[in-house]
Amino acid sequence: MNALKWLFGLILLIPMSYLGFALARDPGRVSLHVWGWQVDTTLVLALILLALAICLIYLMIWLLWKLPRWLIRRRETKLRGEFQDGLIDLINGRFARAKKKLAAARSLSSQQSLATLAASYAAMQSGDYAAAEEYARATSAEPGLQQAVQVLRAKTKLRQQDNTGLDDLITLAQSEPSILVLQTLTHALKERGRAQEALGYLSQLAAASKTADSAMLAPEWASLLRDSLSQAATLEALAEVWAQIGTRERALPDVLSRYANRAIALGGHEIVEPLLREALQKQPSELLWESFAALPNAELPIGAERLQLVEKSLAKHGESVGLLLTLARLCRQRGLSQKAKQLIDHAQALYPSQRGFVELGEWSRTEGDLAAAGDAYRAAL
Repeated sequence: MNALKWLFGLILLIPMSYLGFALARDPGRVSLHVWGWQVDTTLVLALILLALAICLIYLMIWLLWKLPRWLIRRRETKLRGEFQDGLIDLINGRFARAKKKLAAARSLSSQQSLATLAASYAAMQSGDYAAAEEYARATSAEPGLQQAVQVLRAKTKLRQQDNTGLDDLITLAQSEPSILVLQTLTHALKERGRAQEALGYLSQLAAASKTADSAMLAPEWASLLRDSLSQAATLEALAEVWAQIGTRERALPDVLSRYANRAIALGGHEIVEPLLREALQKQPSELLWESFAALPNAELPIGAERLQLVEKSLAKHGESVGLLLTLARLCRQRGLSQKAKQLIDHAQALYPSQRGFVELGEWSRTEGDLAAAGDAYRAAL
């Protein structure tokens, strides 16, 4: 290819050389008559002037047509870069920087709506709620983004502690139960201590999602069930949540201890004591021993049975902090003060724990040593 270029250049050089030789011998004369004016010049100068005129015309065309288009393309390229960088900052949690770049990218006609919506989200996350509302209002006319804008506005309200945002999400879930709406509503309810209510919407979310997405919801479902157990307001509500938990999950110490602690707090210890006894005989757990120690009425005859269960577990499974502190609490409740103190000291020597300091504080308060009790409670905190 390079050889052909050189050959073409040499061939073109021949007529150009001849033309130059001819013009050198006789530059020729050119006479122009325009509007009563006559201009006489040489052919060489006329050709030069013609070439300059063509260049001038091309420059004017470039200035009037191509330069603006080039500037527009350059600006669009810069705005696309701002849009991309803004999204990267948004993903990485640099919300203030993302808001600035995405707000600038709103001038990009092809991505105006998306850039404005993303700028609204970045503004909300950075705490600039006025800008978030302004950008959201500017996007609300876009048909495909109306629901996303409504969800974003609801989240902005919730971030400002305005619970009407939750009402807006519930209304959306009733009219347009999309994955975005249900996901946002589920998280909002969970954060506000309404995990049991969130379970119903999570079921809708699982139904609306694909099979693969439903599998990804399993950890969220488990988390909501645990929170629902801890937040149940009545024994009936607690039983309703417990009924939704599978047999295998019920055997998990974390799940069973939450259920037992809430049932005890609501006055339903008779329901959970058999479950705790059965679980502890199968597989002892620190969490379950703590729940077992919280069972009331240890001073009644049933307290002796609990002592026997704990002592058998000590003999069978060996010492553990949770087991020793459970036994200490049962002894304290039955008036065996010195034995309780020895067990607490032994447990704390094995591993100083918050629960151990609480038990020490309770023991000191029972003995009337309020100063020592205060020191123990402060250590627990």
